Amino acid sequence: MTAHIYQTPKNAMQSGKARTGTWVLEHAPAEAKQPDPLTGWAGSGDMRQQLRLTFPSLEAAQAYASAISSLTSIAKPSARRAATKSATPFTGTRWTVIFSPSTPPPSCTRERPVARNSEKLSDTMPGEL
Repeated sequence: MTAHIYQTPKNAMQSGKARTGTWVLEHAPAEAKQPDPLTGWAGSGDMRQQLRLTFPSLEAAQAYASAISSLTSIAKPSARRAATKSATPFTGTRWTVIFSPSTPPPSCTRERPVARNSEKLSDTMPGEL
């Protein structure tokens, strides 16, 4: 009988690392699953397949596996890379537009008011009187 020992990975649905330090021992299937003639469900008589034992350390999991005299395969976790973050957050995105002092942004241009009721407005802008 063979047992697999591995460390629990980080949950993909959350950003935290809670419950990632435990080691898990699972037994490999001793016999193949066969379909049940009545229901069609797959099953086997191997009850160890349903066990999933957790341990606080790798040494504790190895000690238990040697106590039950089973062959073990250990999957060591790969080292996680730290995600590098840019020091300037919006560099290279479409929101960074640099305007020179001589050309103001398009939203700051002043437009002449439209005459209402066919009145003729003078050439001065409001506020320039």
